[in-house]
Amino acid sequence: MAPVGATPTGPFFRPAAHMAATPPVSTDCAANPLLSAELWLHVLEAPTLSFDDLHAAAGASRQLRALVLLALRRTGHLDAAMLRAAQRQQVAWLHTLLAAGADVHAWEDVALVVVAKFGHTATVQLLLEAGADVHARKDTALVVAADSGHVETVQVLLEAGADVHARKDAALRDAADSGHIAIVRALLTAGADVHAMDDVALCYAAESGHLETVRALLTAGADVHAMDDLALRLATADGHTDVVAVLRAACGP
Repeated sequence: MAPVGATPTGPFFRPAAHMAATPPVSTDCAANPLLSAELWLHVLEAPTLSFDDLHAAAGASRQLRALVLLALRRTGHLDAAMLRAAQRQQVAWLHTLLAAGADVHAWEDVALVVVAKFGHTATVQLLLEAGADVHARKDTALVVAADSGHVETVQVLLEAGADVHARKDAALRDAADSGHIAIVRALLTAGADVHAMDDVALCYAAESGHLETVRALLTAGADVHAMDDLALRLATADGHTDVVAVLRAACGP
């Protein structure tokens, strides 16, 4: 099996043009000697094609789609094709691959993590409906979606039961550091702990100069004095005067 995220190499499948000239055959190898011998020999000896080529061939006709799926099964690349289809947001092809037996949990549900990182919300939804584990890799899908600023994807993952406290509330911490205010608010609404790791989310937001995020965290009860007023010291050192003013006001007289 190919490494995570990599496109497999080696003998794979015939060019679509050549496949189109193939007469109708059954995909049952036991019942069809042509498929199990001559046709499969071509499959194994053909030059390597990309997954895009395979996707194009699969879309040409039912027969070609069946042959592509058979080739993927025989060469052990069904899961890799599923991952590539997810990356490319080829939703219909992804659905076909999953229905054909591609393992949504392959490589510890890496497909879900990858599409969450890039904010492919519809694909995230499809993978979840197919049984992807929202908690895989310690809820990495939620963490990377939050860090990347994909609020709709974050909402879908939260609705699917993602744990806002995973990795000591890493999703909140990363969203605050990046200034993704809508995601910070969504995570807080979902119960994220504003005090996780000694209120480090506030420190990150202050150091990065994200004024609205700092305000949201303070409103949620973040401790402005955490770690000896670290948030204030960081904002001051980096010259974020508007953030400094808000933090000083929160310190009181």
